[in-house]
Amino acid sequence: MNIFSVSDNIENRVESERYDLFITASGYESRSRYVAENYKPSSERCVVLGFEEHRESCARSINDEFYRNNNFDYRCVSGNHSLKAERIYNRLVTGITNKEIKVLVDVTSMTRSWYGGIIKSMIASESIDRIEVDFVYSPARYTASIDAYPPNEVVGHVAGFSAISLPDLPSVLIIGIGKEKGRAVGLCGYLDPSRTIAFIPQSGIDVRYDDEAIEGNSDVLKHISEEDIYYYSVTDPLNAIKKLESVVLGCKREWRPVLATFGPKIFGLCCFLVASQYRDVSVWRVSAATSEDPVDRQAAGVITGLSTVWLA
Repeated sequence: MNIFSVSDNIENRVESERYDLFITASGYESRSRYVAENYKPSSERCVVLGFEEHRESCARSINDEFYRNNNFDYRCVSGNHSLKAERIYNRLVTGITNKEIKVLVDVTSMTRSWYGGIIKSMIASESIDRIEVDFVYSPARYTASIDAYPPNEVVGHVAGFSAISLPDLPSVLIIGIGKEKGRAVGLCGYLDPSRTIAFIPQSGIDVRYDDEAIEGNSDVLKHISEEDIYYYSVTDPLNAIKKLESVVLGCKREWRPVLATFGPKIFGLCCFLVASQYRDVSVWRVSAATSEDPVDRQAAGVITGLSTVWLA
């Protein structure tokens, strides 16, 4: 399938649409349940992916209890297991007999592996003629950055999002900027790209997040020319995805684009959606896996996201 259209106005849709499937995640952050608890999306079937990891950390038990009390179909998945998330989505959609369906995906607490796997499944779907997929995200309230983050343990492309472009083209790393000190510079050193382009988030919620993202990545940003630095609003993902796609298209003829999903998960979503339409673009993820200490992040009280239409 291919994306036919992308739009926003996600809050009105979450409040008014009747979905065939609502899929979300239960993690250790309190905001994991924000969309389900406060917007109560209407759906024929509600499924929650629960992490195999950190089952007793922070707000995890409260989140699990909420989803079970509200009759969500609970599935346990490792945070790094994109294939299992993909298979779960496939089985759920295959069980829907309609040729046109509506799906709501809450990426707030999903790993990149999970929602990358779900998007990969959408690309390969053959049993559906049209899918309306609303992706929703609940940004977190500001929490101060920690002094030192654990080293990168997972570095590589997300399954199904490795480029099929000519290897003799030089690589351009299009990297999201996040709060995690050392993540971005580690990937730059690992890939050694010929060119680096940065996308810096502007949260629209708390300027301290924006300042820390820039300060924490100064060792990367100081080597990037001003014309290769872009800013995007976390609360305006439609503009962000248009900007990202424009940059990718401008690079493709002379470079091999590699998208790195650092920063807010809404930027990761934009990366996967753009890469889903251009098979010569790869998506990479970097994380500390389970070695990073859990931190309970509260919802900021707003939601953002993208509404997409996929056609066979």
